[in-house]
Amino acid sequence: MKFRDKMIEYFDNIPEGTVVVANAMYEQGFTRMSHDAFFRSIERLCEDGYILRAGKGMYICLLYTSPSPRDTER
Repeated sequence: MKFRDKMIEYFDNIPEGTVVVANAMYEQGFTRMSHDAFFRSIERLCEDGYILRAGKGMYICLLYTSPSPRDTER
């Protein structure tokens, strides 16, 4: 599984509106990738509309009505 897919799966499995602290997320399951690559991937997920940046290093999981970006890319 690609890291991007693993990140999307991570966000798919948390409740809508959950604030995720990126450093904690990294430590909980993404340490096999570099810290810089992890944050670049997080920023891409933000740009693609999967998550919303709430502040420096904090992101919010979004709940979409269909079709969401998750639905249209699969």
